[in-house]
Amino acid sequence: MKKIAFIVALPFITAGLYAEGALNGKFAVAEGDTVVFSQGILQFNPAQNIWRFAEHQWDTLTQAENALLAADYDGYIDLFPWGTSGYDNQWPYSGTTYSGTDDIAGTDYDWGVFNAIMNGGKQSGEWRTLTSAEWHEIFTNCKAGPATVRGIYGCVILPNDWSTMPADLPEFVTNPQTIEEYNRVNVYDADQWEAMENAGAVFMPLMKYWTASVSSVAEQATPPWLMATNAAYFTPRPLYVSTDGAYMTSVARTTRNAVRLTKKYVPAEDTPTEINNTLTDNKVQMILRERQLLIITADGKLYNMQGKRVE
Repeated sequence: MKKIAFIVALPFITAGLYAEGALNGKFAVAEGDTVVFSQGILQFNPAQNIWRFAEHQWDTLTQAENALLAADYDGYIDLFPWGTSGYDNQWPYSGTTYSGTDDIAGTDYDWGVFNAIMNGGKQSGEWRTLTSAEWHEIFTNCKAGPATVRGIYGCVILPNDWSTMPADLPEFVTNPQTIEEYNRVNVYDADQWEAMENAGAVFMPLMKYWTASVSSVAEQATPPWLMATNAAYFTPRPLYVSTDGAYMTSVARTTRNAVRLTKKYVPAEDTPTEINNTLTDNKVQMILRERQLLIITADGKLYNMQGKRVE
């Protein structure tokens, strides 16, 4: 851990704040690559071009709100056609979608790459979707199963380092064998879910989707359930969960689905413990690179405005 003093007047920043909007759970998606999930699904205000995360993991908007999608709609939606980040005029309301055959993860067609998330660090390039291969890695090596959180149906995924359930909670059931069991297991009230979330659990709430502006998927708790996510692949692959377990299947690019973003996990020891805004003899510079304001310290090292080291 290191302490850095900058000559410019900057707000006091402690380690870990660059992960604003991120949850605790860590999920391995490849050798040496671990991600954390956003605090909630992605939401968008077309009139103000504001992108944000839902406040809670269980929050979803209504079909009536999503039906108001238009360039001048001054409210929020949370269902998006494929690759409609705004890059190359591919907006959720544009009527067109990404048409390439490459993975959009890490490209400007990726919502989290092209856009600054208001409650997720306020910088573009901080977040990204997962590839279908990465989703496969998570579901191969992590426990996942149907769950009810604060009365909302969905799917819970437990992180790689999950060891035991919080006190007084029954064991997690990954594959219920009957519809009755499917609706009965993994039910959490507000306090129980707070304990689960603090331990790293991720919740994907039940979502409807839209095809040609027609809403689909019943609200009742009957499998399969369409979950809140888009896997970054040339064809969107929404996540379903049923008595057969969690799985993904291809859908049309124009289908509007919910998006759940992730970001790379960076251990706290790789970040400064603080940025001190008192004047010192150290000289620094501020530069704009790839739409991000960066700070160069006297020793030539680069940091973003949240105090994270930039290579």
